[in-house]
Amino acid sequence: MTYFTVTQAAELLQMHPESVRQLINSHELGAFRKGPRGRFLISQKQIDAFLVPAGADWKSRKPKK
Repeated sequence: MTYFTVTQAAELLQMHPESVRQLINSHELGAFRKGPRGRFLISQKQIDAFLVPAGADWKSRKPKK
């Protein structure tokens, strides 16, 4: 599994690292700390879950022409 730091996740999500930390602290973006005072690590799965709203049915969407 691939893990990203806050800075790396911010680049992927095209937002400021502090915004990513705020999302983590508000439990909108899942993450865990490596060690008692370590840095946050965010998995690719957690980033994907943040980007795709819960219950979204992407298969039924028709492509735009």
